[in-house]
Amino acid sequence: MQTLIVATHNQHKVSEIETVLQAAGLPPLKLCSAAEAGCTEEPAETGLTFQENAEIKARYIKARCPEAWVLADDSGLCVNALQGRPGIYSARYAGDVPYPEKFRQLERELAASGSSDRQAAFVCVMVLISPAGQLFVSQGQVAGVIAPQAQGSNGFGYDPIFYLPQYNLTMAELDPAVKKRISHRAHALEGIISCLRDRL
Repeated sequence: MQTLIVATHNQHKVSEIETVLQAAGLPPLKLCSAAEAGCTEEPAETGLTFQENAEIKARYIKARCPEAWVLADDSGLCVNALQGRPGIYSARYAGDVPYPEKFRQLERELAASGSSDRQAAFVCVMVLISPAGQLFVSQGQVAGVIAPQAQGSNGFGYDPIFYLPQYNLTMAELDPAVKKRISHRAHALEGIISCLRDRL
């Protein structure tokens, strides 16, 4: 069985990815996190785009585990009125503080912008590197609106303030099975699944 290392220490991401890959009916893969593969440190994310940061993470793991498939993603919240911020800095937005404080900072910046536009998108770029070193890229996104108050407990990160008008719920209020199907990460995984299906 081939190994696929997900270049993250975020178990939520590993779980989401594993669920989607299993449902796709791919040949069996042994899925593990970076830590489970023995990579306990993380590289500095010095890229200027989601793709650049995803490549940095993927290449870091690949250099240490050359025989495995490696999958890395970089994702974030892009808010129209803030010219795409926090974007690639979403996890570090407002500093090393809990997400409720990040939500408050986002509200302060939206108020300061003077714009009534609360449209936003979750964006995810995934980079897959094969055992032979081939690199593949896939992107996904989902559109929504920044909710004035956090709602829901099923998600993580910015999910409680990311409102989906078509469901009349925030991402964190969605049934987890629905979220895993419609999320930006799920859309990015569609391209990765196609790639794996052709090569496993």
